[in-house]
Amino acid sequence: MYSNVSRESYDADMLPASGPPLRVKLLFWLILGCFSTYLAEGVSGAGLFPFLHPWWILVCLPLYGLHLLVLAYVVYTYGRPRFPTLLLAGFIFGMYEAYMTKVVWRPDWGPSLLSVGGIATVETALISFFWHPVLAFLIPVVVGECVLTRSRESWDFLPVAIRRRFRDGRTGLIGLVSVAVACGAFQSFNSPSPMQSLLSGVASFGFIALLLFAWFRKTGLRRWTMRDLLPRKRGFLVMLAVLFGMYVFLGVTQRPGVIPGIGPQAVVWAIYAILFILLYASLRRSGGATARPGPVPLRFSWRAFLEASLALTLTSAGLNLVPGNHLNLIVFFFWVFGAVGMGLFLFSAWDTLRLMARRRFVAD
Repeated sequence: MYSNVSRESYDADMLPASGPPLRVKLLFWLILGCFSTYLAEGVSGAGLFPFLHPWWILVCLPLYGLHLLVLAYVVYTYGRPRFPTLLLAGFIFGMYEAYMTKVVWRPDWGPSLLSVGGIATVETALISFFWHPVLAFLIPVVVGECVLTRSRESWDFLPVAIRRRFRDGRTGLIGLVSVAVACGAFQSFNSPSPMQSLLSGVASFGFIALLLFAWFRKTGLRRWTMRDLLPRKRGFLVMLAVLFGMYVFLGVTQRPGVIPGIGPQAVVWAIYAILFILLYASLRRSGGATARPGPVPLRFSWRAFLEASLALTLTSAGLNLVPGNHLNLIVFFFWVFGAVGMGLFLFSAWDTLRLMARRRFVAD
């Protein structure tokens, strides 16, 4: 969705004197929530029409949007959006699959591939440590900031290999379409028919296109940074309260009989404790982090948006025509992405512990 242009600074001296009006913030929040919801549920095929069905609009869209905004507020307010820090926040996001959906203990689509300590290990590694951290949180934050704002903090902290891949229009477009094809392939596993894939693409990308059109028409040139557009402290507290209420409501109403005994719950508590401790340490030590600014894709391209949309939709519809039972392939992807999720967690933990050890050594 990008073309390479000269870099814009996000120096504080260049920012507008007044903050964005509430209507602009609300539109920005809605777009980020839609990015998160579609990439998590639309791409997985669990919700092919996330912007048409009442359940997805009234429950899932607020759920994903609130998670993203609350955690992004924490990262941008108390630290810097370093790649490992964003991942740690995303892992906490992904752990909603415990008390809300209970998938961490018992997947609702069948028996777990591997259960350790009462935890569906492979499914948890895939969903809570890869799918939600990357697709529902990291990508919407980075793309939202790069495309809709004048700041590029999250981009500048990405690994060099990723930035190099998307550094100019041609390689960036190839990378974007490649990701879209991979997403379409995964969606095809859960899409009931090629027509459903096509209708899902038209409805979902059409709705997102309308929101983006409204954004660029309303805001014109990008005037504000990501920090400007995120909620302020009072809005954050309201969102946090609503999110907590959703945890209580969904925890009680969704599959309540699946909640296990103390042992498996204690494992989840331990995971939460580890993630919160690592995120706290990563935030404390990210304040002095310095990114390496470089050429960055800034300008939104409708052509790239259309090509990526078509690549995902047509891949999903086309692979849906392939006959046969793809269960073995699905299981393979579960194991592979689960392993990637564990790798991302170990990388983030190692990065945080390394920073802690380095600061302690310098202090001594």
